[in-house]
Amino acid sequence: MTSHPDSRDRCTGPDPFAGTIVLDAPGAVFAALPALLGFRPDRSLLVLALGARGTSGTIDAVMRHDLSFDAAGGIDGAARGALAHFGAVCVRDGARAVIPVAVHPDLGAPGAAREAFADLAAVFEDVLAPSGVEVPAVLFAAAIGTGERWYAITGPEDDVRGDDLGGEDLRGGVQSDPRNSAVAAAHVFRGRPLRDSRRELENLLEPRPDAVAAAELARLREAARGSGGDTDAAEARYVLDTVRRHARGGVVHPGRWARAGAALTRHRVRDAMLAAIDRPGCDGFWLELARRLPGRERAEAATLVAFGAYVRGDGPLAGVALAAALDAYPGHRLAAMLDTSLHAGVRPEIVAELADVGRQVAADLGVMGDPADG
Repeated sequence: MTSHPDSRDRCTGPDPFAGTIVLDAPGAVFAALPALLGFRPDRSLLVLALGARGTSGTIDAVMRHDLSFDAAGGIDGAARGALAHFGAVCVRDGARAVIPVAVHPDLGAPGAAREAFADLAAVFEDVLAPSGVEVPAVLFAAAIGTGERWYAITGPEDDVRGDDLGGEDLRGGVQSDPRNSAVAAAHVFRGRPLRDSRRELENLLEPRPDAVAAAELARLREAARGSGGDTDAAEARYVLDTVRRHARGGVVHPGRWARAGAALTRHRVRDAMLAAIDRPGCDGFWLELARRLPGRERAEAATLVAFGAYVRGDGPLAGVALAAALDAYPGHRLAAMLDTSLHAGVRPEIVAELADVGRQVAADLGVMGDPADG
């Protein structure tokens, strides 16, 4: 699976833990990042929006972009553009303060890092100053992990606690174990895994070694057409029955995977599945289906993975799933719409309204009760 050239992630509500983490030191920020994103960020430019919906010291949203440097050692144009975009999103959402965070192996030397980020706050100020949004600190580190150093370019000394590195606006400290943070504990309690890298997240959508080849899928599609499922209602019921079978540990043969995937290429069947985001077993089934089938079928299943992740506030997984969907089928309209919404910072509760559309379609097909079944 290839990645989008401008790899962006957004993690934002309705996750209650994202809105209740009080930040009293940069160490708390670095410890929280892996849990907030779902993976340990590396070579990343991140922006934390604070207090848009809570108090001024709580995280409301986290946005991430790949970070690289230009020939002169400064932040490259793509990262600067992302920074400006993130700032605009923060202004639009009413953030009270914003903290930019950079994580990159080249940032281990405070002097070089300070030079590289001397104008980062200025870039943000251009975007944020008219709205009164504050930038209390610019944080950076070579890596996220126990014992790694963090550094902060700050304003007043009281804004950030840490070691005095000899300059009134440069401070630093040592990171604690991210796995022991309150945020990590909350996420693990809820069953959300913490991954070591974004690549590990991408691997969730990698095609299986025994994935159905395109030629074989064409043959299975033909077989499916003669199986009696000639209406959207019948195919929706077939998909839901296959979800149940898979969730209960039953054997799902290649022909059944193929028919379920082909059913999702029917718009009304796929839309009805949008209503099943809380149904036990659906997330795992869509993920497995996306790994087993190529082309349009993979795109439909990956889009359903993305929709569920987006609504739960798991922007990184949503972004990875949407990249997989658009790689498999570039013309996929729903995936493209969700991808645009994710990059524009549209809030999950707005995107979740698509489930209402799904419920109406499911009712029209006569499968209204099925998405809620266990």
